[in-house]
Amino acid sequence: MTPLIARTDTPGLLARAASLCADSVALGADLVEVCAESRVLIQRGRDRRFTSTYSLLRAIHGGSDSSADVGLVTETIAGAFLCVQCIARKTGLQPPEVNDHLRAIARMVRPTIGTRRCDGCLHSTATFCVISNNGQASNN
Repeated sequence: MTPLIARTDTPGLLARAASLCADSVALGADLVEVCAESRVLIQRGRDRRFTSTYSLLRAIHGGSDSSADVGLVTETIAGAFLCVQCIARKTGLQPPEVNDHLRAIARMVRPTIGTRRCDGCLHSTATFCVISNNGQASNN
């Protein structure tokens, strides 16, 4: 069996691999730092909006944060029958926000809505679940 690489190429390839690995680690650390800073800035903006006394201050609507929350709620109810309180607890959203997102989800897909036992709290209450094409709750 013939070796795939010559022995003289091995040290150069190992040095290149180490360099690429170091670059990816540094890039990953930078990305984590940028994401953390972004979260801090978003929270600071939310705090300022909720505590400001400026009379012309308006709520920000239509941003990607809302659509991300809709995706989060959709992912949470895929494969599980959950009540609004359990969805709120799992996603970190407030129950009124969950209701709004459930309405948006109902415009895009066909959720199952009914009174049954919640998979989260085990109470018999109104639950929500996203249904797959075959009519079964999708399993994640």
